[in-house]
Amino acid sequence: MDHVTADVYVGGRVINKIELAEDDGISNAYLKGQVARTEVSLIADETQATVWLGATKGTYAGMQPNRTWSLRIHLRAGAVPDKVTVDGESVRYVREGHRPVEMPFLSGAAPDEGDVITLTLHTTSNRLEHVVKLTMKGA
Repeated sequence: MDHVTADVYVGGRVINKIELAEDDGISNAYLKGQVARTEVSLIADETQATVWLGATKGTYAGMQPNRTWSLRIHLRAGAVPDKVTVDGESVRYVREGHRPVEMPFLSGAAPDEGDVITLTLHTTSNRLEHVVKLTMKGA
């Protein structure tokens, strides 16, 4: 996959981790270890959230060397972002307003769903890790 979009739910106290596993999608080569794995984790509370996008480990035939991540961050009702950074650098995001749940990912953190913001990281090697931090106003 060269572009991954993840829905991330923040607002309550949560610690969660998942692993994205990829293969060529057409063969049984994964049975012989031809698979790529990327760990993704979220640590959040009412005032801030950190999403860690790990470096991809492993390989498979046809694997793309670069990846673009898009994060749709579902905020708690009434929450307003103060600062959003990727790898320590402030980034722009799009405020989409309220959206229905589409692809729950790291769910359970925002019982009173509010607006959604979307940010897209620059395309980089999938062997690099990234840290996305979100701080809410008044935090």
